[in-house]
Amino acid sequence: MEVAPTAHYTMGGIRVDADTCSTKIKGLYAAGEVAGGVHGANRLGGNSLIDILVFGKIAGKEAAKYAKKIKLEKINNSKIKKEEKRLKMPFGKKGIRPEKLKEELQQIMWEDVGIIRNEKKLKKALKEINNLEKELDKIGISGNLQYNHSWMSYIDICNMIIVAKLVIESALMRKESRGAHYRDDYPKTNEKYKFNIICKKANNKLKLNAIKVPKYTGIAIKCQEK
Repeated sequence: MEVAPTAHYTMGGIRVDADTCSTKIKGLYAAGEVAGGVHGANRLGGNSLIDILVFGKIAGKEAAKYAKKIKLEKINNSKIKKEEKRLKMPFGKKGIRPEKLKEELQQIMWEDVGIIRNEKKLKKALKEINNLEKELDKIGISGNLQYNHSWMSYIDICNMIIVAKLVIESALMRKESRGAHYRDDYPKTNEKYKFNIICKKANNKLKLNAIKVPKYTGIAIKCQEK
């Protein structure tokens, strides 16, 4: 049997309230791999299924409660048209295939932002991804909106670049090794970095903030009492 390390699960994600799985956006709930903060620095084997079952149930219940007490709001047509224009931007243009950029991004992340990281590799990857991001306007897609795999790849690569940059910026900010995050230029765990990194978009720029790891409250204490 051949055994090799691979990237198979994320431990970051959307910041949610531990008791309700609600996010900062009203009406948006998250659970499972997409939500952050459940597993700490390293996910133990088998925990992902428990995570989905426990927090999936909580998210569903809380979302139903919220849906019952709100009224439908008016749709902002100008925002919809703006988003529609962005998503349809590459149609009818001759240019780079989105699949090509997707493969390039995956290769960059695998080579320089993999299991063993260091500042030199992380900065190299960030520079290459910033250059890759400039190529998004050069993407061209043919066909229509139905069953268009290239269009799906275009949407993927736009989001993947954002996530990749957040991963790299967070890894550069954490000058230590902790759990699944390992840097060979900072191989030891440093209590100075015992915090969660919260990423936000402000003025069209990515902003990272460090917040102290919260003490166990709510669900964790309820479970202990039972």
